[in-house]
Amino acid sequence: MNPGATMPPTTDPEKAFQALKPAVLDELAEDAHRRRRADDLTRSLRAAPARARRRRTMPLVLAAGLTAAACATGGVIVAADRKDGSSG
Repeated sequence: MNPGATMPPTTDPEKAFQALKPAVLDELAEDAHRRRRADDLTRSLRAAPARARRRRTMPLVLAAGLTAAACATGGVIVAADRKDGSSG
């Protein structure tokens, strides 16, 4: 190493990263994709029904949340009514 040497400025970061990339990286990625594609497709097709089930439970969760909010509002109204001393 030469302590007085300066590095040439690189204006394009993409070129800098391409210089760091191993020559066989694309080939390795393609091989891995070919090997695992069937498993990935199977896994994604199995996961699809789980999402559909979540959609069916969403209205139930929404209804439960609205019910809880209504009960809390009713409780606040009753507590405020008792605090005022008025009976109805």
